[in-house]
Order: sequence, then C-alpha cells, then structure tokens
Amino acid sequence: FILLLLLLSLLLFYRKRLLERLVEMKLQGKLEGEYTGQVMKSAEDLKKIPRDLKSAVQKEILRVAADVKSVRNDVMEMIEGNKDPEKMAERLESMNMEESEDADDQAVDDLMNMNITLSAQELKVAESCLAIIDSCLNMHKASVRMLSLETVGDHDNSKNLEELAKACVDFSAIAEDLGALTCLDQSECIACASNISGKMEAARKSLVEISKTKTNAEEYLLVASSAVDTCNAQLSALKGLLQ
Repeated sequence: FILLLLLLSLLLFYRKRLLERLVEMKLQGKLEGEYTGQVMKSAEDLKKIPRDLKSAVQKEILRVAADVKSVRNDVMEMIEGNKDPEKMAERLESMNMEESEDADDQAVDDLMNMNITLSAQELKVAESCLAIIDSCLNMHKASVRMLSLETVGDHDNSKNLEELAKACVDFSAIAEDLGALTCLDQSECIACASNISGKMEAARKSLVEISKTKTNAEEYLLVASSAVDTCNAQLSALKGLLQ
C-alpha cells in the first residue's frame, strides 16, 4: 500500500510539473504544430489518473460493473428469447454474419446450430442466475455511491478501500462466469453462486466500516445488505432446483 501511495504521489508530482511547464511554454510561444498536440494529449492523459485511492477504487468498480452489465444483458436476452421463441428466431435471422469477412465459417455454423432452448426448469435456473447478477450490480452501485459521500474526520480507510476493491473485482469475475454457465453448464451454477455470495458479504463488511466515516450512508448500506440477501435467497433457490 505504501508503494501505491508513493507511486500515486510521484504521478501527481509529474502531472503538476508537466502542467506548469505547459503553461510556461504557451506563454513563451514555444508550442507549435504537432508538438502542441502531443503535449496537450499527454496533459489530458495525466488528468485521467485517479487523484487518490478512493477515486482509483471507484474507477475500478465502475470498470468491472460495465463488464457484469454486459453479461447481464446477454442472459436477459436469452431468457426473453426462450419465453418468446418467435422473437428469438427474428434475432437470429437478423444476424447478418455473412457480411463479416473476418468471421470463421465453422464458428458461425456452430453458433447458429447451438441449442439455446431451455426447459422450464433450466429457465428457472437462468432467472435465478440473472437475479444474482443483478444483485452484483446493486452492490457496485451502493459501493460507488457511498464512496462519493462526504467523509467525516480524518480516518484512514485505506485497508477497507483495498478490501472493497478486491471483493468487487472477485465477485464480478465470478458473475461473468455465472452468466456463461447459465447456458453452457447449469450444474456448476451453485458453486459459482456460492462464491459470489461469499465475496459480496466481504464487500458488505468493508462498506460497513467505510460507512462509519461517511455522512448519510445508511441508504447505501441497506442497498448493499439487500443485494447480499437477494444473492443468498437465489442461491437457495438454485439448490432447490439443481440438487
């Protein structure tokens, strides 16, 4: 962690130096042509560096949340397609893959011939998995919003922030696996969901500690707790369906 702070401090120092040099050169009229563009681009890139550990954690949570949301949308489409086969057929027909010069013919054939029709029980499993993935997104939302709240006092939340980031990254990766297993191998969904539950509980505990240094954090603690409860309830439903 100390190394991370040193690196962040160094990056901020160089950022300040570069921006100061940029202003000086502009005042002296020394920035011309492509050099102006290169220096300005570098300055813009430096602005994207997180200002502190809290900002870095928020950025990482938003990154993994985007991946989970993409998987969530895929699972939702599969469920909707199974509930409305005609709609699914229309979507498949609209996939004009032949126009893609890079597409592998065999891969396209395999995809088009893949059996993505779910039985009634498999559909229930998929819906439970979707609910778990949604609970992951709610935990992301609660985490990012709580970190945005005003901090009270000068408490060191470094350890809790690092643990929150690790838990969110971990359960997000497993949620992506769960989405794939929903249509590939539902027998593994229980183990996957159980791992998500454990990681989400770890994230919730980190938020409990962080909330002690934030104003009006109760709302987001409730969202986080509800996300864990939903995940556990759907895990129980999966066990009833698959065991």
